Amino acid sequence: MIPADPTNSGVTANAPGGPSRYSPQIAAALIVFLTVAAYFNSLHGELIYDDRASIVSNPSIRQLGNLGAVLSPPADATTGGRPLANLTFALTYAMSGLAPWGHHLGNIATHALAALALFGVVRRTLLQSQLRSLFGANSLPLAALIAANWAVHPLTTQVVSYVSQRTESLVALFYLLTLYAFVRGSESRPGGWLFVSVAACFCGVLCKEIIVTAPLLVFLYDRTFVSGNFRSALQARWKYYLSLTATWIPLGFLLMDVSHRGVGFGSAHRWIEYPLTQCKAVLLYLKLSVWPDPFVFDYGPERLAGFAAAAPYAVLLTGLLGVTAWALVRRPALGFAAAVFFLVLAPTSSVVPINFQPIAENRAYLPLTAVITLLVLGLHRTAGPRILACLAGPLIALLLFLTHSRNQIYNSEASVWHDTVTKRPANPRAYYNLAVTHDSAKRYAVSIPLYETTLRLDPGQPHAHNNLGIALLQTGRAADAVRHLQRSIDQLPNHPDSHNNLAVALAQLGRLTEAVSHAEIAVRLKPDYTDAHRNLAILRALKVNEAPHP
Repeated sequence: MIPADPTNSGVTANAPGGPSRYSPQIAAALIVFLTVAAYFNSLHGELIYDDRASIVSNPSIRQLGNLGAVLSPPADATTGGRPLANLTFALTYAMSGLAPWGHHLGNIATHALAALALFGVVRRTLLQSQLRSLFGANSLPLAALIAANWAVHPLTTQVVSYVSQRTESLVALFYLLTLYAFVRGSESRPGGWLFVSVAACFCGVLCKEIIVTAPLLVFLYDRTFVSGNFRSALQARWKYYLSLTATWIPLGFLLMDVSHRGVGFGSAHRWIEYPLTQCKAVLLYLKLSVWPDPFVFDYGPERLAGFAAAAPYAVLLTGLLGVTAWALVRRPALGFAAAVFFLVLAPTSSVVPINFQPIAENRAYLPLTAVITLLVLGLHRTAGPRILACLAGPLIALLLFLTHSRNQIYNSEASVWHDTVTKRPANPRAYYNLAVTHDSAKRYAVSIPLYETTLRLDPGQPHAHNNLGIALLQTGRAADAVRHLQRSIDQLPNHPDSHNNLAVALAQLGRLTEAVSHAEIAVRLKPDYTDAHRNLAILRALKVNEAPHP
């Protein structure tokens, strides 16, 4: 940390364009170096879980020359409705194909760019008139420390080390660029920079839906640091705000197929359960920002079913929101930083359900910037710049070590799900996916009890019944396999794999007539199903040979 210059008299030592022994370029290079140091061991981590939909089985990223196809990703991929994110996957696929290193490199680069954008936003904000007397002399090192802490914080690992979460880091990058360009536009050459701000917001629309709050956050920033009130902000830049909010129109079009992404009110759960669960989720994100442990890849389908269960979390969260509202009126700069945390989380942590994952650490990626900013600036004010300078190095080293360690979990899909099962023993999805990794290695004796645990926790899992049936077949338990394969069909009647697998199991028990019937159903449901056609031909031949001759 750089102590304040005692000779400073009004002009900050490191104001934009002013002389400084510690240039922004050096600080930026340090931020990039720390980012790479924290994440270089993630380069060879496997493509896991949603990465299969984003990359492995996503045909649109394999034809970079066909821009129309690239910008029209499948609706059921994690890039569905996010064409610019899909384009970045096409670029990294062109670089390394299905080799993980290129895709991980793309994530690290995006995270580093987002950290640089954060550095720019914080540095220039600390030089605003409301904060210059408090932080202006140290604006550059403070901004660098905040950005560096965020870059190496282990709460960012799920976004950086898990390839398909690049959508989160991309939207964070464009969110921060939207704000950064506005800040520059409020200082000089407003036309050009404000155009860049709108363009960045539009790019964010093409990456992920949380950009919806960016116009509101910029408006709040304008009121807090530039114009002084909302009316003056709107009067001075109404055309800009009209353009910024116009990005909601393409966002609306991209959201038309959002139900394919597990978002909306079509779940069997009561809608109120989701916002109640978010009371716990938001506090969890806040806790992990301050005390980064333990991290969980998949929290599972946990929901708070009633008001009584949510009450302790709701009371505390309401108090924090109340303090934020008070600060926005009485201490606007402090209130703005706190509001960033809640405003960025609002699209995913309010009332619109994300059915498969009520709680997910990736959602705290951008809100974490607000928490780190408040902590660093608060420590600067209470302990002083010299104490903060002494703590900065050890703190960054500790966070970097924790991030480096957490990255190792992402080396393989098996390690990811084993870690999740250990920390969330009531999560059926974790047991199911861990079992799948053992199936891939033909360790069926290990996968069978994992599937059984999955079904004990959630009996309504047709794919778990199907996979368990296959594993039982592989271990010579055809009768048990028939029972589970039939349950899979009862729950999902039009699943061709289950019919085909049941045909095989029935054949092993000598029930050829039933076996032929299910093989025929599999072929009818999926006419290009090669294995089912082959099995049907074999079963019919066996049936003919079984028939008594005259």
